[in-house]
Amino acid sequence: MYKNVNDYEQLYLVSENDDYAKERLFNKYKPIIISIAKKYLTYTNNRFDIEDLIQEGYIGLNKAISSFDEHEGVLFYTFSLVCIERQIKAYYRSYNALKNYYINNSCSLDMEIDNMLLGDIIEDTNIDSDPALTYDNRYLQERIIAFKNSLDFRHSLVFELRYNGFKYREISELLDIPISIVDNCIHFCKEKLKIFMNNL
Repeated sequence: MYKNVNDYEQLYLVSENDDYAKERLFNKYKPIIISIAKKYLTYTNNRFDIEDLIQEGYIGLNKAISSFDEHEGVLFYTFSLVCIERQIKAYYRSYNALKNYYINNSCSLDMEIDNMLLGDIIEDTNIDSDPALTYDNRYLQERIIAFKNSLDFRHSLVFELRYNGFKYREISELLDIPISIVDNCIHFCKEKLKIFMNNL
């Protein structure tokens, strides 16, 4: 059904704020994204969830749609394949970067809580209002670990790196993602942590 969809017509419609055009491109390239995701799944010995890789593929396709310039003389098909594979590869590198960091450093979520360090993550939650949570670091640590485990892969990466003292720019460089994405992830973590802690 979507095989005969003209990429360039859809890109024009997307530029005219036609959301259905983007959906048509997503559906057309879905088999390609799945194929690339399966390749990386095999390459990494099934270390990832296929759905996570597919989601990263869609992010890559969305970047291709947003940034494609036909005047560069490259086919959209070729450009989109590069963007999709680059996004999935970046996701894979993010995993390895964090894994290698913990191999080479003893720092982990088992370390003692540094409340000053966690300040920007857990501000505005109800932690400070409960003396038991404020002074019982072990309990707080357990809740932070449980919270981290509730996050998806990317948010847990950003959260854990920030927890361990990395600055936004350092996280951006380590995970190969824009600082704006780092900021968005941390903001998301703050909001979700408020809910998480308030539901204890």
